[in-house]
Amino acid sequence: MTQDTLALFDFKACTTLIGSQARAHTLMQTFMDALPEAYGTLETLDGKAALSEFCHHWIGAMSYCSMPQLKAKLEHLYHLSHTHPFETLKPYIQDTLNTMNLMIQSWPNISFDHEGASH
Repeated sequence: MTQDTLALFDFKACTTLIGSQARAHTLMQTFMDALPEAYGTLETLDGKAALSEFCHHWIGAMSYCSMPQLKAKLEHLYHLSHTHPFETLKPYIQDTLNTMNLMIQSWPNISFDHEGASH
């Protein structure tokens, strides 16, 4: 597993925010269970308002999930959705989809030790 992949999931930060390793892992698992549906939704969005709403929802859902790369991409998309024509956002949307896909593929192979660090 590469450092890039490990950087997608900051389990230690999530544990710190939640206060319990077991609850943090459950929260991140719940988020990851919902990610394929989010991917499908993002892939089919057809306007700035829908994109803005999608990003706002998922940024909120991630407030305790420490997945810094995805959160940063969603925040960037959210801001761009207010300032740029939708057609110009396609590369940013694709980049976010690529990150989601990498997370979905990587998650089953992630394991956590008692410290909360990824292997």
